[in-house]
Parts: sequence; C-alpha cells; structure tokens
Amino acid sequence: MMERRESNEDDFESIVKLDRISFIQELMEMELTISPNIVTDSYKSITTTLESFLKLLLEMFKKFEIELTNVQLIGSTVRTILFGDLDNNDTFDIDLAIKIKCDRFDDVLRAEEATLLDLCKQQKINASSQEVPLYFLNKALVSEPFPWALISVGSIDCVVDIKVSPFDALCDFSVNSLRIELKQVIEQSLESTAIIPITSSYSVPLVVSDIQNKVLHWKDNTIRRIGLRYVLMKVKGFNLENSNDVILFGENILNEFFDKPSEYFQTELFKFIQRHFFKNQFDFTSIYKFLNILNETIIAVKNPSLLSSEVDKIKKMLEIFEKTGRRSKRERYFEE
Repeated sequence: MMERRESNEDDFESIVKLDRISFIQELMEMELTISPNIVTDSYKSITTTLESFLKLLLEMFKKFEIELTNVQLIGSTVRTILFGDLDNNDTFDIDLAIKIKCDRFDDVLRAEEATLLDLCKQQKINASSQEVPLYFLNKALVSEPFPWALISVGSIDCVVDIKVSPFDALCDFSVNSLRIELKQVIEQSLESTAIIPITSSYSVPLVVSDIQNKVLHWKDNTIRRIGLRYVLMKVKGFNLENSNDVILFGENILNEFFDKPSEYFQTELFKFIQRHFFKNQFDFTSIYKFLNILNETIIAVKNPSLLSSEVDKIKKMLEIFEKTGRRSKRERYFEE
C-alpha cells in the first residue's frame, strides 16, 4: 500500500486530489493494443493493459541494470486527470517521460525490445527478437537540445510515446510543465487512499491557477500547442517588444516543434489562426501582428529557415483571402 504523505500548505497544492484517483485508475487499466507495422497471420497485435505494459517495462529496465529516477505522465492527459476535463479526454495520445541516471540508450532500446518480446511470448505470438522492432510505431534517438530516446507503441486508437533521458522532459511554464509521478503507482499498484504527487518546473499553484482561470475552456489541441503559450505570455505581462521575452516565447514555440516536420507546424499554425482570430471577426491586423511577432521570435532564437518559410506561406494564403473574401477548400475544412 502506498504511504500517505503528510501535507503542508505548500504540498497541498502539489498533489492529485482524491476525486481524480479514478481517472488514473481508468488510465492504468485501459486496454492497450500494440499493433505491428505489418499485420499478417504471423504478426498479430498484442493486447494488454497500460499498467501491465509499464510494469513489465520497468522490470526489464532493472534486468538491464538501468537505474530509474522517475516515471512521469506528461502532456495533455495530465490536464484531463487533474481537472476532470472530460470534453478533452485526451487518452488517445499518452506521453510518458522516464528519467534514468545514465545515457545507455542501446540498453534502453534492448530493454524495450525485450518487453515486447516477452509480451509476444505470453500471448503465444510467434515473433523473434529480429521481428520485435516491427511493433514500434516510431523509434528515434534525438540529440538536441539534449539526448533522449523515443519509442512509440500502440495503434490508431491509442499511441503511447515513451521518452527516456537522463534529463527532465522539455516543458513550458504552462500546462505542459505539470507531471504526474507514476513510478510508485506502476511498481505497487494504485490504492484508493493514495495521494499521488504532481511536480512542475514552475510554481504548481500558479500553473494550476493559469489553467483553471485562463485557458481551461480552450480545449482545442492547437490552442494548447501555440495559442496557450501566446495567451499565457500575454496574460503574464511578457513584453513581446522586449528581446529577452521574445526569445523566451520563441523558445517555447520551437521546443514544441523542433522534432516535427515543418508541414506539421504550418498546419497547427493555420488551425490556430482559424479557430482563434477568425472567430474574432477576421481581424487581419491582429493576425498579421501575431505572425510578425512569431516570425521575429523564430529568427531571434535559431534556425529561421526551419519555420519562417511556413509563416510566409500562411501570410500569402491570408492575403488572398483578405483581398478576395474567398476561402480555400483547406480553410473551409478547418473552420468546420
């Protein structure tokens, strides 16, 4: 049974409320289908629970003598759990950050492959160690801004992204800075009397207040990725004419998209403009001001060619719409 921690005034704001325990229980008990890239009679899907998968993964890490610091649930699923935000029940894309005490990424990958191989054997699926990598939807070693290994497993219904690094996962000062500690939950299971700590790189009460009072009603994932940062920066009084604040804002944007294709950035940016500015009576002055600020931040931070060209494409699209009043098929799709 997990020990109940004595809470003090500071600690009280950094725990998951008891009435949210059920969300974590449901998440851990959720059926997880791990599908191979090639579906044949030989390569069948693995069916397990998230808890069973993670428990076995942690056991494999121990076998490979990989010492863990923590296992944290990060991303938008945290918001769903903390606030009971059922309209945005984001359990189809689960992000986990595993912090280890070394950068033995070869052993990390072997442990992850051994986990899938063991699951195949348990379910009498004929898969050799050479064939197990087929069960990874994604596998990458990222070197910037710090080294971390990524694997993705799951299916179209739910994808679990597992990021392993000796460093804390990237976050901004808003919703994505909140993390739910799962190591003890996975190792010892979840008791109804448990108090599960949440952590943040920033003041937890301040972050919680931001979400509750300013952005909780913005449920769209696009708002979370771009608009959340933009609005919170404004709300907190950051001066985007100040070079230091511009760089900070730009870093938050780039941290979200640094490992994704430039086309993805363009799509997210366009959706944000559609769903935020276009609902404000097509205020093109505000739209262009936002795009100029965004472009300046990208140039101020690093590698302007990476994303600046995508901002230019959006500008050209908007200029056509402003002059003609005609929406493209793509614009109508996003507005719907």
